[in-house]
Amino acid sequence: MSSIRMEHIVHSYGEHTVLKDFSMDIQDGEFISVIGGSGSGKTTVLKLINGLLIPDQGEIYVQDKAIRKVDQNKLLRAAPQYRLCHSKYRSVSAYDD
Repeated sequence: MSSIRMEHIVHSYGEHTVLKDFSMDIQDGEFISVIGGSGSGKTTVLKLINGLLIPDQGEIYVQDKAIRKVDQNKLLRAAPQYRLCHSKYRSVSAYDD
């Protein structure tokens, strides 16, 4: 059973499509990292999972329930269980001494 599943997600901000046919499956107990360049959709993915954004196309499931059909108050109360962490790391090279 997947804890979080995203299927064929499309999300745009105006004319700028950030996610196109994005799919992801996170199993119970699994840890993942979302990495990518500026504007690649990292924060958008987290907001979609938390129900703060609604995808233009596709479906998101949390514990096999489509979040479009879940009461938003219930979803927000459950969000801490998923321990979503958004961190920024400073790039370091061998030449930075």
